[in-house]
Amino acid sequence: MGNYIQSFLTNRTARVFIDGKYSAPQVIHDGVPQGSVIAPTLFLIGLQSVFRIVPEDTEILAYADDLILISSSPYSRIARKKLQLAVDKISTWAPTVGFTFAPEKSKLMHLGPHRKRLRKIPPLKMQNKNIPLVRSARILGVWIDDQLRFTKHINCVRNAAKRKLNILKKLCCSNWAGSRSSLHLFVHGWLLPTILHGVGFFSRGPEKVLEKLEPLYNQAIRYISGCFKSSPIPSLMVESGQLPFKYILTKALSIKTIRWLSLNRNQEVPMVHRAQMFLNRIQASIPAICPRYDPRLQKWNASTPKVDLSLLSKIKAGTNPSYVLPHFYHLVERKYKDVPKLYTDGSKTLDGRVGCGITSENINVSLPLPSICSVFSSEAFALLSAAQNYCPTTQSVIFSDSASVLKGVSVGNIKHPWIVTLSEVAIQKGITLCWIPGHSNIAGNERADHLAAAGSQLDPQNQTIPSPDALKWVKRHITLAWSQTWNIIAQNKLREVKNTTEAWIDRASIRERRILTRLRIGHTRLTHGYLMAMDDPPMCFACQVQLSIKHILLNCPCYQQARIESGLGNSLRQILSNCPIEEKKIILFLQKSNLMDQI
Repeated sequence: MGNYIQSFLTNRTARVFIDGKYSAPQVIHDGVPQGSVIAPTLFLIGLQSVFRIVPEDTEILAYADDLILISSSPYSRIARKKLQLAVDKISTWAPTVGFTFAPEKSKLMHLGPHRKRLRKIPPLKMQNKNIPLVRSARILGVWIDDQLRFTKHINCVRNAAKRKLNILKKLCCSNWAGSRSSLHLFVHGWLLPTILHGVGFFSRGPEKVLEKLEPLYNQAIRYISGCFKSSPIPSLMVESGQLPFKYILTKALSIKTIRWLSLNRNQEVPMVHRAQMFLNRIQASIPAICPRYDPRLQKWNASTPKVDLSLLSKIKAGTNPSYVLPHFYHLVERKYKDVPKLYTDGSKTLDGRVGCGITSENINVSLPLPSICSVFSSEAFALLSAAQNYCPTTQSVIFSDSASVLKGVSVGNIKHPWIVTLSEVAIQKGITLCWIPGHSNIAGNERADHLAAAGSQLDPQNQTIPSPDALKWVKRHITLAWSQTWNIIAQNKLREVKNTTEAWIDRASIRERRILTRLRIGHTRLTHGYLMAMDDPPMCFACQVQLSIKHILLNCPCYQQARIESGLGNSLRQILSNCPIEEKKIILFLQKSNLMDQI
């Protein structure tokens, strides 16, 4: 391998092709060929030695060929001396491995107060050139300033997001615009990643700074829905079936935190405390997360446990037990006649209680789990507990009716921590995991099912939660919190029409879709155009009351004949419901009353 790499990197030349002519070949002494598979690995090998030369009191962070040196001290002069020592060592090291650092591209930034005192401190030098002192620097797409207020980062994000908003506006204003669901995917897949990039860092900024991002998201939803600026934000979000920005920010930060904790990282970092603070506002908290296996530690030649899925090819879901039992007994007689046998099962009730059961000839165990856990996790935990604690000898077999868990074990699913541990225990003890169909009158499986149901009725103990379950729980809880908030709001026109925060089915016509949206929110050109024109509110000339959608659809005598001919209902909830028949009626009413163009 060493000879191969040496031959691969030596005597390499390059030349330039311009106007049909080649330049003279030039020998390349440093670097690795771009585009080759082995180049990134060789680059990382060459970079590794830098971590050994940096002084211990200076922290170094690396991403590809970008290096960051961090030195902390109560005194700026001492911190800069530490950095100068580290820079000198790196400058001496770089030529030995073919690297070159440019002083003019490097930056020096001091975090903290007392900037006036920095003028009296000697500048930081690299190759006898001063490294410029800056007040902010961009690191992996996040602008960090010396006061950690992230004002510049928010401003840069706003500028980038406004360019994307202009594209979205063009898409929404066209007659061939797509459905709202596709446009929402555009927002969540293109705009929000720009707004929320680096949320783990910039969320520590002041609340007023973070609030500058909310109008960008609100404007995007407003473009898609076709609403006016006067439309209330809660109504806008409920009518379109979207979460408000503060809930999206909470969800993004919570997801980052859960993934951080799943890698067994430090729990005392500021990001974890900020996520907890955001969740406290909706009466929630981050559960204890079970550490996840780091996929980078998996060996390429790692062995896999024995998983028997032979019955899966012969028996389908819902097969008659009279057909299943002969196949099961034949399998046991042929493979596991004299082998210790255990049966496991998991259960989750309709009210969210979770449990699992383990049984054999001498064992009957019911175990409770937190309600956050899924059925998949309960099945995996049952198998793991049986393998760890209840297998009497090696070479045992554990029967389970969870094909998804056993397939995850067989293919090496390293995302779920309990499956990873189960695989390790099964390999170490020589345990075979075998799939059997559920609810097929197999005695052991039926007992395990009853034990799992009994375990769900017990009080759960302190148990760490797998990150996939925690992520689903946080998303579900945030959605529920927004629904509960909407149910509390009373003084809102849309509340008379829609109680749920889920998205409704849209009309195929873009024009009809926007008209219905404005009618349901109660803010139309006819009733609220005066706000944009800075004029007096319109009055109904027949009734001498302020004009509103409710008045037009229910009370105004001027439109009584049109209401009768269109067959409108007697309440706003019925007239503006999501029923296609009622939607046709309201469109017909607007056409008969000549109000289509005024909405």
